[in-house]
Amino acid sequence: MLELFHCIHRSKKHLVPLVDQKIVEMQHSGELAKLISHAEQQIIKNTQYFR
Repeated sequence: MLELFHCIHRSKKHLVPLVDQKIVEMQHSGELAKLISHAEQQIIKNTQYFR
């Protein structure tokens, strides 16, 4: 599995709780796993290293 990260600029730190809550919701619904899988496949498809 590839590690994927998101970053929030310090000036937007007030958004961290909102993003955190959405991530938890997406984990519970299974949506996050689907998005991560799709992103991993796109990275693998578009990266010479994995060919």
